[in-house]
Amino acid sequence: MGVYLGLDVGTTSISGVILDTGRRKLTAIASIVNDSQVDASVPGRSEWDIDYMADLSLRLAAELVEQHGGRVDALGVTGQQHGMVLLDAEAAGRGELCVRSRFIGWQDRRCDETAPGGTTWVEQMLNQGGAGFLHSGCRPATGHMGATLFWLAEQGELPSQTVACFAPDYLVARMVGGPPVTDPTLAASAGVYDVLAGEWNWDLASALRIASYLPPVVPSCTVAGVLSPGVARATGL
Repeated sequence: MGVYLGLDVGTTSISGVILDTGRRKLTAIASIVNDSQVDASVPGRSEWDIDYMADLSLRLAAELVEQHGGRVDALGVTGQQHGMVLLDAEAAGRGELCVRSRFIGWQDRRCDETAPGGTTWVEQMLNQGGAGFLHSGCRPATGHMGATLFWLAEQGELPSQTVACFAPDYLVARMVGGPPVTDPTLAASAGVYDVLAGEWNWDLASALRIASYLPPVVPSCTVAGVLSPGVARATGL
């Protein structure tokens, strides 16, 4: 039994609760509008400020803690799938989050645009990967991490020494000051995860020229670490 804070990093809003499992009661509940989209006026694009999104999440956590007014034993984070941001890989390995791109959300439509040859970028990706998608568990679509990475690679817009990161995983890394990792439930949404082998489909990802950009995968509910001193002060924990 314990008291747990849950955060959901959604597209429209960021929401959270504090649950006292001993009393079987929600002791705090709150939501905040996610207004971190950078430019909603560009047709077919969904780009966001990931640092501002994390700031909003920490602000919401502080509000929940103030409502609750007591001890919190642990935090859990979930959120929107598919979208991704690029980070400096070397810095990320040290637990330093150096953002190298905007967060490209799941609503982004760029991979539905026409590629050379007359097909869409998603169709070109499927043709290039062939039977490699058999065990992916999720058919690639525009806005998915794998498709977005493929589009960036084809445009020559994937900087070297970078790693992709989902929004919930970015928040967790920010909270504990550690390197970002993901779990199978998010990885499987990328379209290039082998759900039978329980790991990235490295042959498929290599054929698409995106293998080196995929984040490490750890089991669901892995303990990421403890709050950094700065985040602890910001949230009141």
